[in-house]
Amino acid sequence: MAFIHEDKFELYEIEAITTPEGRQYKVPNLLSGTDSFGPSDVLYESVTTALGKQPGRMESLREWRKRVGWDEANRISRKAAGRGTAVHTIIENYLNNVEDPCKGKMPDAVSMFKSLQPILDKSISKVYMQEAPLWSYKYRLAGRVDCVADINGMLSVVDFKTSMKPKKREWVGDYFLQTAAYSHMIKEMYGESVKQTVIFIAVEDRDPQIFVGDPHTDITHEFFEQRIV
Repeated sequence: MAFIHEDKFELYEIEAITTPEGRQYKVPNLLSGTDSFGPSDVLYESVTTALGKQPGRMESLREWRKRVGWDEANRISRKAAGRGTAVHTIIENYLNNVEDPCKGKMPDAVSMFKSLQPILDKSISKVYMQEAPLWSYKYRLAGRVDCVADINGMLSVVDFKTSMKPKKREWVGDYFLQTAAYSHMIKEMYGESVKQTVIFIAVEDRDPQIFVGDPHTDITHEFFEQRIV
């Protein structure tokens, strides 16, 4: 299947900076009338870094590491990160109409992609962005969105995840906040209203999961309100 691409949005580059507080992005201050880096640049926290700093997040992670053991926790984390990156790359290649998107990838990553492939074929009609830089002056956040596409005819922010086990909707609240942040950034930067957020989760040895969110509701979460200067 060949996916249709449309350059609907003008893209601006951002620069990732790793700090002791986590990942931040240097973004051009378009409000100053320039799209290049310079003295007016601003430094914004990445969406995922900010979400990880919410109350209780670090404590929960430390408790999990203590429960399973540090060595096992590191092994699980490395495996999950490597597999997640591989699946993301395959999906990006596939949506870019690469002839062999799975070439050179790990068998488990290929298997997880294959579980999602029929759903992607059926639901995505047009692709606008992949791994595109976005930011918000209002919430002082920045990041790279996995994908912006028409899903079943609606402009959607799409996030691709992998998991060892199926998840319940109440467990993926941060995914909805992440995609709501990107949805707001698109509205703030381009004036386009995202209709829905869609989370595709490839689950190891299971059927994939799909969660659909409402960015207009999720953006009212206190996480965002607390970030307004």
